[in-house]
Amino acid sequence: MSLFFLYFELKNTNSINYQGFNEVGKFNTPELIFAGRITVLFENKLYEAVIISDETKQCSNNFFQKNNDKIKNILIDFISLRLSNSCIKAYLVEPAKSKTRV
Repeated sequence: MSLFFLYFELKNTNSINYQGFNEVGKFNTPELIFAGRITVLFENKLYEAVIISDETKQCSNNFFQKNNDKIKNILIDFISLRLSNSCIKAYLVEPAKSKTRV
């Protein structure tokens, strides 16, 4: 069974860094984990999301391999960098197990 992750961002309304709100949703996904763009329905609103894949571009299954720290670190570094902006609430979801609709 193939598994994909979706990544998207919402505004953190508790943030007081008002200048950072302009950056919410404006990101470049590392090429190695980028597998396309898609619109998702989350909490009755449409958002632009990216499909996160492992280096095969066919699924995200390799994230769960024991010896695949490279791909895991790329994803962790990407999300950590995005979260350095306090205005961002980052969402990494598996569509089949969330309330997110593709």
